[in-house]
Amino acid sequence: MVSEEDRRVGPATAATLIAEIGDIARFESLDKPVAYAGVHPAEKSSGEKGKDPETSWSMSKAGNAHLRTALYQMAIVGITHSPLIRAHYARKRAQGKSKMNAVGHCMKKALAIVWGVWRSGLDLAAPPSTA
Repeated sequence: MVSEEDRRVGPATAATLIAEIGDIARFESLDKPVAYAGVHPAEKSSGEKGKDPETSWSMSKAGNAHLRTALYQMAIVGITHSPLIRAHYARKRAQGKSKMNAVGHCMKKALAIVWGVWRSGLDLAAPPSTA
């Protein structure tokens, strides 16, 4: 079961999300706030394209820096305290992603959770029990 602590965002982070996102309804799909925050991948390569595919992609950082900082804080806290974010981080690390790359994926996951909960107007539900 997801505890109350796992579902909360601190007041400073919540204020940042509200101030920087504004009206969540203006984003039709998750791709829009991901691009707005700059947490989507962007290719960074020079003449040796494809030599090391892991290092030729990085976070875009072309979007809203304040929102991105809030998402980073959510990801770091989530890796420690949220089973949902922690499991996502572990999956990315198991796929061979670097620690910071996995944190970037957790930032996008945190934004996906915020976007879904905010748009639906519902609380984050506990995952269904398998027992």
